[in-house]
Amino acid sequence: HQIMSKMLSLYDQTLKSTFNLIDLDVFLKVVQTLYNAENIIVFPSIGNYFMAESFQQNMLEIGVRIEVVKEHFYQHWHAQSCQKGDVVMIISYAGRTTYLEEIIKTLKEKEITMILISSTLQIPFSKYVDYHLYFSSYEDSEEKIASFSSRISLQYLLDCIYACFFNRDYEKHLNHKINHYID
Repeated sequence: HQIMSKMLSLYDQTLKSTFNLIDLDVFLKVVQTLYNAENIIVFPSIGNYFMAESFQQNMLEIGVRIEVVKEHFYQHWHAQSCQKGDVVMIISYAGRTTYLEEIIKTLKEKEITMILISSTLQIPFSKYVDYHLYFSSYEDSEEKIASFSSRISLQYLLDCIYACFFNRDYEKHLNHKINHYID
Protein backbone atom coordinates (compact mmCIF):
# COMPACT_ATOMS: atom_id res chain seq x y z
CA HIS A 1 0.00 0.00 0.00
CA GLN A 2 2.88 2.37 0.80
CA ILE A 3 4.41 1.87 -2.66
CA MET A 4 1.03 2.50 -4.31
CA SER A 5 0.65 5.69 -2.31
CA LYS A 6 4.12 6.86 -3.36
CA MET A 7 3.30 6.10 -7.00
CA LEU A 8 0.09 8.11 -6.73
CA SER A 9 2.04 11.04 -5.30
CA LEU A 10 4.66 10.75 -8.07
CA TYR A 11 1.96 10.70 -10.76
CA ASP A 12 0.22 13.68 -9.20
CA GLN A 13 3.48 15.67 -8.97
CA THR A 14 4.46 14.70 -12.50
CA LEU A 15 1.16 15.69 -14.12
CA LYS A 16 1.08 19.04 -12.33
CA SER A 17 4.68 19.69 -13.32
CA THR A 18 3.97 18.75 -16.96
CA PHE A 19 0.94 21.03 -17.04
CA ASN A 20 3.07 23.89 -15.69
CA LEU A 21 5.77 23.27 -18.34
CA ILE A 22 3.32 23.75 -21.21
CA ASP A 23 3.68 27.02 -23.08
CA LEU A 24 0.09 27.30 -24.33
CA ASP A 25 1.06 29.38 -27.37
CA VAL A 26 3.63 26.78 -28.51
CA PHE A 27 1.24 23.93 -27.69
CA LEU A 28 -1.58 25.40 -29.82
CA LYS A 29 0.86 26.02 -32.70
CA VAL A 30 1.92 22.36 -32.48
CA VAL A 31 -1.70 21.22 -32.74
CA GLN A 32 -2.30 23.57 -35.71
CA THR A 33 0.91 22.41 -37.40
CA LEU A 34 -0.09 18.76 -37.06
CA TYR A 35 -3.57 19.60 -38.32
CA ASN A 36 -2.13 21.21 -41.48
CA ALA A 37 0.55 18.55 -42.11
CA GLU A 38 0.72 16.61 -45.35
CA ASN A 39 2.32 13.69 -43.50
CA ILE A 40 3.14 13.24 -39.83
CA ILE A 41 6.19 11.16 -38.99
CA VAL A 42 7.25 10.42 -35.41
CA PHE A 43 10.86 9.59 -34.53
CA PRO A 44 10.77 8.30 -30.95
CA SER A 45 13.79 7.20 -28.99
CA ILE A 46 13.44 3.52 -28.24
CA GLY A 47 12.17 4.05 -24.67
CA ASN A 48 9.31 6.23 -25.95
CA TYR A 49 8.21 3.97 -28.76
CA PHE A 50 5.10 2.58 -27.06
CA MET A 51 3.73 6.03 -26.17
CA ALA A 52 4.30 7.13 -29.78
CA GLU A 53 2.48 4.02 -30.97
CA SER A 54 -0.45 4.78 -28.64
CA PHE A 55 -0.62 8.31 -30.12
CA GLN A 56 -0.51 6.80 -33.60
CA GLN A 57 -3.42 4.49 -32.79
CA ASN A 58 -5.54 7.38 -31.47
CA MET A 59 -4.88 9.40 -34.62
CA LEU A 60 -5.52 6.47 -36.96
CA GLU A 61 -8.89 5.92 -35.28
CA ILE A 62 -9.95 9.40 -36.46
CA GLY A 63 -8.56 8.92 -39.96
CA VAL A 64 -5.21 10.68 -39.56
CA ARG A 65 -2.26 8.67 -40.85
CA ILE A 66 0.90 8.83 -38.81
CA GLU A 67 4.10 6.88 -39.27
CA VAL A 68 6.12 5.94 -36.21
CA VAL A 69 9.70 5.15 -37.18
CA LYS A 70 11.83 3.65 -34.43
CA GLU A 71 14.96 2.24 -36.10
CA HIS A 72 17.86 4.62 -36.70
CA PHE A 73 18.43 3.61 -40.32
CA TYR A 74 14.72 4.05 -41.17
CA GLN A 75 14.71 7.45 -39.46
CA HIS A 76 17.68 8.36 -41.64
CA TRP A 77 15.89 7.31 -44.86
CA HIS A 78 12.60 8.92 -43.85
CA ALA A 79 14.47 12.18 -43.20
CA GLN A 80 15.94 11.96 -46.71
CA SER A 81 12.52 11.44 -48.30
CA CYS A 82 10.55 14.08 -46.34
CA GLN A 83 9.05 16.89 -48.39
CA LYS A 84 7.82 20.38 -47.63
CA GLY A 85 4.48 20.10 -45.85
CA ASP A 86 5.57 17.07 -43.81
CA VAL A 87 5.92 17.39 -40.05
CA VAL A 88 8.39 15.35 -38.03
CA MET A 89 7.84 14.90 -34.31
CA ILE A 90 10.99 13.87 -32.43
CA ILE A 91 10.59 12.36 -28.97
CA SER A 92 13.81 12.11 -27.00
CA TYR A 93 14.39 12.16 -23.26
CA ALA A 94 17.79 13.89 -23.25
CA GLY A 95 18.88 14.07 -26.90
CA ARG A 96 21.78 11.73 -26.22
CA THR A 97 21.07 9.57 -29.26
CA THR A 98 24.14 10.39 -31.35
CA TYR A 99 22.65 10.10 -34.84
CA LEU A 100 19.68 12.39 -34.08
CA GLU A 101 21.57 15.63 -34.58
CA GLU A 102 22.58 14.57 -38.10
CA ILE A 103 18.95 13.66 -38.92
CA ILE A 104 17.69 16.97 -37.53
CA LYS A 105 20.23 18.94 -39.57
CA THR A 106 19.07 17.08 -42.70
CA LEU A 107 15.44 17.95 -41.92
CA LYS A 108 16.38 21.59 -41.28
CA GLU A 109 18.15 21.84 -44.65
CA LYS A 110 15.02 20.46 -46.32
CA GLU A 111 12.90 23.02 -44.41
CA ILE A 112 10.81 20.30 -42.75
CA THR A 113 8.78 21.47 -39.76
CA MET A 114 10.02 19.75 -36.61
CA ILE A 115 8.45 19.35 -33.19
CA LEU A 116 10.73 18.21 -30.37
CA ILE A 117 9.27 16.67 -27.24
CA SER A 118 11.92 16.16 -24.59
CA SER A 119 12.73 16.46 -20.93
CA THR A 120 13.85 19.81 -19.58
CA LEU A 121 17.51 18.82 -19.88
CA GLN A 122 19.63 20.87 -22.27
CA ILE A 123 19.28 19.33 -25.74
CA PRO A 124 22.13 20.28 -28.10
CA PHE A 125 20.04 20.24 -31.29
CA SER A 126 16.92 21.96 -29.90
CA LYS A 127 17.97 25.19 -31.66
CA TYR A 128 17.16 23.58 -35.03
CA VAL A 129 13.54 22.65 -34.29
CA ASP A 130 10.46 24.79 -34.87
CA TYR A 131 8.55 23.87 -31.71
CA HIS A 132 9.73 22.43 -28.42
CA LEU A 133 7.42 20.87 -25.81
CA TYR A 134 8.68 19.47 -22.52
CA PHE A 135 7.78 16.49 -20.43
CA SER A 136 8.56 16.32 -16.77
CA SER A 137 10.78 13.85 -15.05
CA TYR A 138 11.54 13.23 -11.42
CA GLU A 139 13.99 10.44 -12.19
CA ASP A 140 17.73 10.38 -12.53
CA SER A 141 18.24 8.50 -15.80
CA GLU A 142 21.19 6.58 -14.32
CA GLU A 143 19.58 5.52 -11.03
CA LYS A 144 15.87 5.13 -11.78
CA ILE A 145 14.19 1.75 -11.40
CA ALA A 146 11.83 2.60 -14.29
CA SER A 147 10.71 5.62 -16.31
CA PHE A 148 7.52 6.15 -14.29
CA SER A 149 7.58 9.92 -14.25
CA SER A 150 8.76 10.65 -17.79
CA ARG A 151 6.44 8.00 -19.22
CA ILE A 152 3.29 9.36 -17.55
CA SER A 153 4.32 12.92 -18.44
CA LEU A 154 4.86 12.09 -22.12
CA GLN A 155 1.60 10.12 -22.24
CA TYR A 156 -0.27 13.09 -20.78
CA LEU A 157 1.30 15.49 -23.28
CA LEU A 158 0.52 13.26 -26.29
CA ASP A 159 -3.04 12.70 -25.01
CA CYS A 160 -3.51 16.48 -24.70
CA ILE A 161 -2.23 16.99 -28.27
CA TYR A 162 -4.63 14.30 -29.51
CA ALA A 163 -7.60 15.71 -27.55
CA CYS A 164 -7.01 19.22 -28.91
CA PHE A 165 -6.49 17.87 -32.43
CA PHE A 166 -9.76 15.91 -32.13
CA ASN A 167 -11.54 19.02 -30.89
CA ARG A 168 -10.45 21.03 -33.99
CA ASP A 169 -13.11 19.16 -36.00
CA TYR A 170 -15.04 17.35 -33.30
CA GLU A 171 -18.05 16.16 -35.34
CA LYS A 172 -15.93 14.89 -38.24
CA HIS A 173 -13.53 13.01 -35.96
CA LEU A 174 -16.33 11.57 -33.81
CA ASN A 175 -18.23 10.36 -36.89
CA HIS A 176 -15.09 8.77 -38.30
CA LYS A 177 -14.46 6.98 -35.02
CA ILE A 178 -18.08 5.74 -34.82
CA ASN A 179 -18.31 4.72 -38.49
CA HIS A 180 -15.04 2.79 -38.48
CA TYR A 181 -15.06 1.37 -34.97
CA ILE A 182 -13.65 -2.12 -34.47
CA ASP A 183 -13.32 -4.06 -31.25
